[in-house]
Amino acid sequence: MTTKNKLLIALVQMDVEAGHPDENFKKLEVMLEKAAAGNDKPHLIMLPEMWNTGYALEEISEIADRGGERTKALLSAFSRGHGIQIVGGSIAESRDEGVYNTTYVFNAQGEVEAQYSKIHLFRLMNEEKHLQPGDKVGSLRVSGADAGMMICYDIRFPELARKLALDGAKLLFVPAQWPNPRMHHWRTLL
Repeated sequence: MTTKNKLLIALVQMDVEAGHPDENFKKLEVMLEKAAAGNDKPHLIMLPEMWNTGYALEEISEIADRGGERTKALLSAFSRGHGIQIVGGSIAESRDEGVYNTTYVFNAQGEVEAQYSKIHLFRLMNEEKHLQPGDKVGSLRVSGADAGMMICYDIRFPELARKLALDGAKLLFVPAQWPNPRMHHWRTLL
């Protein structure tokens, strides 16, 4: 971990404006500055799932961040400017093959050090009709320790967490827009 075995993590929670990326980017910039301020500067900032667009799935192909470029520019500059690692929650990212629910991780120098696209799509929300599944396990390093990435519904598939743990992960980062009525499920699965 860190030299004192203490890892300070700031978790950004925000009301995501579904279908309004410009508003969400503005809101996130303010919240990032707030998270980095204060006496206890975090080593890492974690963002929420689909913070750029929310679950506006009917229009996701039009509003998703093309290649994640806007997100990468913002988070890279912020992490480099503040010397803070960022686990970018996840964003709607469009690629030639379609739209993915993708996490980007930036080191304290502002470089993309990892990315992961959600593997398990949630059929009850028709994600499979609007999003493409990822096909690679997500891993990263945090303060010298191996860590893993999963996104929301992935948590219901323990073999993914097991694979990450067997590969050495000591931490799991799981951004999620989990519904409050199923909070007991969330706590149990975590």
